[in-house]
Amino acid sequence: MRLAVGLCGAIVWVLCCQDACGQDDSNAFVPPSSDPEKLIVANDVLLFTAEDGVHGREWWKYDVETDETRLVRDITPGPNGTDIGDAVVFEKWCLFGVQSPEHGNELWKTDGTEAGTVRLKRFEFGPDKGLAYFLTAAGDQYFFAVEQFNARRLWRTDGTPKGTRPVFESISASTPIVERPAACSIGDILLFSTTVTGAATGTWRSGLWRSDGTPEGTFEVSTVPESPESLVSFGARALFKGATAEQGHEVWITDGTKKGTHLFCDIVPGPGSGSPKEFYPFDDRSLFAAWRKDCGLELWCATLSTKAASVIDIEPGPNPSDPYAFTRGGQWVYFVASNAAFGRELWRSDGTKEGTVRLTDSYPGPANGEPYALCALDTRLIFSINSDRYGEELWVSGGEPGNTHLIKDIAEGPMSSSPYGSVLYKGIVYFAASHPLYGRELWRTNGTPEGTALVSDIYNDLSVNPSSTPEHLTSAGGKLFFVANDIRHGAELWCSDGTKGGTYLVRDIYPGRPSSDPRELTAVDDMVYFSADDGTHGLELWRSDGTKTGTSLVEDIGVNISSAPKELTAFGHALVFVARREQFGEELWIARSDGTHLIKDIAPGPLSSKPGGLAVWEGRLYFRADDGVHGEELWSSDGTEAGTAMVKDLVPVPYEGASIQELTPSGDRLFFAADDGVRGRELWVLSHRNNRLVSVLDLVTMDDVLGVGSHD
Repeated sequence: MRLAVGLCGAIVWVLCCQDACGQDDSNAFVPPSSDPEKLIVANDVLLFTAEDGVHGREWWKYDVETDETRLVRDITPGPNGTDIGDAVVFEKWCLFGVQSPEHGNELWKTDGTEAGTVRLKRFEFGPDKGLAYFLTAAGDQYFFAVEQFNARRLWRTDGTPKGTRPVFESISASTPIVERPAACSIGDILLFSTTVTGAATGTWRSGLWRSDGTPEGTFEVSTVPESPESLVSFGARALFKGATAEQGHEVWITDGTKKGTHLFCDIVPGPGSGSPKEFYPFDDRSLFAAWRKDCGLELWCATLSTKAASVIDIEPGPNPSDPYAFTRGGQWVYFVASNAAFGRELWRSDGTKEGTVRLTDSYPGPANGEPYALCALDTRLIFSINSDRYGEELWVSGGEPGNTHLIKDIAEGPMSSSPYGSVLYKGIVYFAASHPLYGRELWRTNGTPEGTALVSDIYNDLSVNPSSTPEHLTSAGGKLFFVANDIRHGAELWCSDGTKGGTYLVRDIYPGRPSSDPRELTAVDDMVYFSADDGTHGLELWRSDGTKTGTSLVEDIGVNISSAPKELTAFGHALVFVARREQFGEELWIARSDGTHLIKDIAPGPLSSKPGGLAVWEGRLYFRADDGVHGEELWSSDGTEAGTAMVKDLVPVPYEGASIQELTPSGDRLFFAADDGVRGRELWVLSHRNNRLVSVLDLVTMDDVLGVGSHD
């Protein structure tokens, strides 16, 4: 059995566990695989998801200068990894969706660094992966998020949490609630289709919409044709498949206006349908597949200058060649198609009958070679194909049958390496492939046998090929601190000046192979503070100046238990953090040069106030806490007991707090989310300029926040 999966405009085929002769080989040794996926280049960094056997599936990066492969961030600590959805490059980031078992759908970004891998938005609706159809227009990234009615609403982001918001702030009768959107951009305008609109009123219909990112600039262009599909940018216009009762499903074109939206060509005149698909614009023309009774599903070319389309009948007569997976390489467009004599093989075309040529017959005769994973490299095409001699391996084509050949037999013999998921990075094609010794790992090629090699064996037998997995990189005192595992010492604190000789283990805090597992590395002046477990005191607060003698336990706060320090935050020349001691519970602490002190027992006795969301603003520390009387409210501290107090009791009902979240300093204001029991959860702001703490909704009208324009 084979499973076809679309990937970056190419085709991926995954084989079941059989050898090239079709015999069951399930009892053979299978080396562990990191199985790289979602290869993408962002911030001039090659990113991909992989599994190392320790962290589950997470983002990794490859540094071409140092030839090193590193974990970017362990987003979901533990072996289960992170459920990463669609990903796209936007400016210097990779935006991606995450499905969290605890929180549902989330939007994240990464620039290839741990600090630059952050969550932008958590969505309240949608049990499934609801972030999809990413597209750039007018300098912002648009996407659709699953929300109410199990449908998608249009959102936009500029790469910041504050700049991630729906185009329509509230759902109303005029809000497009999209079920299965098709989308593209032309200039600064986003075009998208809807199969459900006005869902709040129960009215259902299809239509073509446009958006400039504002409610006023987001409106329906046309309800004719019905059910627009396969929107693809074509110069200053877009091609798509549309349907009317009079003309069936045919090729349409639009410039984003009602007047400029019309039928482009009628493949099957009258109510019959040509059912066009796989639009691939290049230069002033577009290749696509369409059906007609006399030629079946065949290759067509639409030309803007003639405003017409012509057929290139690869399989003469009514039988289909079913062309797909179009990819540009130099002057040619490569694609996959079939005919009765040669089966499904690789072809190329320039949009003319004379320029359309078959390039391979990897399985002689009518058997299928099934090319897939197409990727352009300069004027050549890198692709994978199944042959009777080599199995599924990596090939290259220069656009002519005579210069189309195998690059390297990675798995050797009739076994298949099954390369897939290719991406071009700095003149090299990177891809995932299987090898009998390494399993499925990351490889690279420049199109030659000697330039094709394994990048890194990420998921490996530690006794044979260890990986240190550096993480938690933190700069302090002109040194780089990080956590790494060299097997003999486990995961411990390391330091580096950027040279091999200047990279060393700082101290084996938990002696031997067990790991002290340092976490939350936080720089304060020339020191780095972190939590670690030395096997004697439990999880406690440590600090280091980069030397063995200067690395020590700050204090055994928990005494008989682990104090489990967390939310380590630099506060001037001190460190504030949350920790637990039996007689105080979980409270706020501070570490200074004169020692470590409890700031205040906010919930007196062994009860815990559970401080959280620590944010430094205008020389003070702000956080949420529950004193056991007022519920969870906003608190402030100068680092002393006398200077620590509740800012305001937003919910003046005993034990019912305001559930403070997302404390975010911005200039002379501190923003946060809270529920005062009257307005529901809203945005609040604390301003020292006028000494006010108010809900943002008190400062603007509802029309300012929720206003939705209407359009004819």
